[in-house]
Amino acid sequence: MAFCIALQASLMTWLSVVMHLIQSYCKPLLLYACECFNMTRSEISQLCRAWRCVYWKVFEVSTDEAIDLIEVRTGLCQLCALDIELSHRKSSFTHTLSCSTNSVIIGLSVLKL
Repeated sequence: MAFCIALQASLMTWLSVVMHLIQSYCKPLLLYACECFNMTRSEISQLCRAWRCVYWKVFEVSTDEAIDLIEVRTGLCQLCALDIELSHRKSSFTHTLSCSTNSVIIGLSVLKL
Protein backbone atom coordinates (compact mmCIF):
# COMPACT_ATOMS: atom_id res chain seq x y z
CA MET A 1 0.00 0.00 0.00
CA ALA A 2 2.79 2.45 0.93
CA PHE A 3 4.60 1.56 -2.31
CA CYS A 4 1.48 2.42 -4.36
CA ILE A 5 1.14 5.78 -2.60
CA ALA A 6 4.83 6.56 -3.17
CA LEU A 7 4.55 5.53 -6.83
CA GLN A 8 1.46 7.69 -7.31
CA ALA A 9 3.16 10.66 -5.61
CA SER A 10 6.26 10.34 -7.80
CA LEU A 11 4.09 10.12 -10.92
CA MET A 12 2.23 13.30 -9.94
CA THR A 13 5.54 15.05 -9.26
CA TRP A 14 6.85 13.97 -12.66
CA LEU A 15 3.69 15.17 -14.41
CA SER A 16 3.86 18.48 -12.54
CA VAL A 17 7.46 18.98 -13.65
CA VAL A 18 6.58 18.12 -17.25
CA MET A 19 3.66 20.58 -17.25
CA HIS A 20 5.82 23.28 -15.69
CA LEU A 21 8.46 22.78 -18.39
CA ILE A 22 5.83 22.85 -21.12
CA GLN A 23 4.32 26.00 -19.66
CA SER A 24 7.75 27.64 -19.40
CA TYR A 25 9.05 26.73 -22.85
CA CYS A 26 6.13 25.86 -25.16
CA LYS A 27 3.45 28.32 -24.09
CA PRO A 28 5.60 31.40 -24.87
CA LEU A 29 6.19 30.01 -28.36
CA LEU A 30 2.49 29.39 -28.83
CA LEU A 31 1.65 32.95 -27.77
CA TYR A 32 4.60 34.69 -29.42
CA ALA A 33 3.54 38.15 -30.69
CA CYS A 34 -0.19 37.34 -30.44
CA GLU A 35 -0.77 40.65 -28.69
CA CYS A 36 0.22 42.48 -31.88
CA PHE A 37 -2.74 41.20 -33.88
CA ASN A 38 -6.50 41.51 -33.79
CA MET A 39 -7.37 37.87 -33.31
CA THR A 40 -10.89 36.63 -33.94
CA ARG A 41 -12.69 34.45 -31.38
CA SER A 42 -12.11 31.54 -33.74
CA GLU A 43 -8.34 32.11 -33.80
CA ILE A 44 -8.23 32.40 -30.01
CA SER A 45 -10.26 29.22 -29.77
CA GLN A 46 -7.72 27.45 -32.03
CA LEU A 47 -4.89 28.57 -29.73
CA CYS A 48 -6.79 27.30 -26.68
CA ARG A 49 -7.38 23.99 -28.41
CA ALA A 50 -3.69 23.68 -29.25
CA TRP A 51 -2.84 24.29 -25.58
CA ARG A 52 -5.40 21.69 -24.47
CA CYS A 53 -3.71 19.18 -26.80
CA VAL A 54 -0.74 19.34 -24.44
CA TYR A 55 -2.95 17.95 -21.67
CA TRP A 56 -4.38 15.33 -24.01
CA LYS A 57 -0.90 14.07 -24.87
CA VAL A 58 0.76 14.31 -21.44
CA PHE A 59 -2.13 12.93 -19.38
CA GLU A 60 -3.56 10.67 -22.11
CA VAL A 61 -7.11 12.01 -21.75
CA SER A 62 -9.56 13.01 -24.44
CA THR A 63 -12.26 15.10 -22.77
CA ASP A 64 -12.34 18.68 -21.55
CA GLU A 65 -13.95 17.51 -18.29
CA ALA A 66 -10.93 15.30 -17.59
CA ILE A 67 -8.62 18.24 -18.28
CA ASP A 68 -10.61 20.44 -15.91
CA LEU A 69 -10.32 17.77 -13.20
CA ILE A 70 -6.57 17.43 -13.81
CA GLU A 71 -6.14 21.20 -13.51
CA VAL A 72 -7.94 21.25 -10.17
CA ARG A 73 -6.18 18.17 -8.78
CA THR A 74 -2.69 19.27 -9.81
CA GLY A 75 -3.10 22.95 -9.03
CA LEU A 76 -2.54 23.88 -12.66
CA CYS A 77 -5.73 25.94 -12.84
CA GLN A 78 -5.83 28.92 -15.16
CA LEU A 79 -3.25 27.47 -17.51
CA CYS A 80 -5.88 27.10 -20.20
CA ALA A 81 -7.26 30.61 -19.77
CA LEU A 82 -5.35 31.79 -22.82
CA ASP A 83 -8.05 34.26 -23.82
CA ILE A 84 -7.59 36.09 -20.50
CA GLU A 85 -3.82 36.01 -20.84
CA LEU A 86 -4.03 37.29 -24.43
CA SER A 87 -6.28 40.13 -23.31
CA HIS A 88 -3.83 41.07 -20.55
CA ARG A 89 -0.86 40.89 -22.90
CA LYS A 90 -2.65 43.02 -25.49
CA SER A 91 -3.53 45.75 -22.97
CA SER A 92 0.03 45.72 -21.63
CA PHE A 93 1.40 45.98 -25.17
CA THR A 94 -0.94 48.87 -26.00
CA HIS A 95 0.06 50.66 -22.80
CA THR A 96 3.74 50.20 -23.61
CA LEU A 97 3.17 51.64 -27.08
CA SER A 98 1.37 54.67 -25.69
CA CYS A 99 4.20 55.39 -23.23
CA SER A 100 6.87 55.40 -25.93
CA THR A 101 8.78 58.54 -26.88
CA ASN A 102 9.17 57.42 -30.49
CA SER A 103 6.72 59.32 -32.73
CA VAL A 104 6.19 56.34 -35.06
CA ILE A 105 5.37 54.06 -32.15
CA ILE A 106 3.03 56.68 -30.68
CA GLY A 107 1.29 56.88 -34.06
CA LEU A 108 0.90 53.11 -34.05
CA SER A 109 -0.50 53.17 -30.53
CA VAL A 110 -3.53 55.20 -31.59
CA LEU A 111 -4.44 52.62 -34.23
CA LYS A 112 -6.93 50.04 -33.07
CA LEU A 113 -5.04 46.83 -32.41
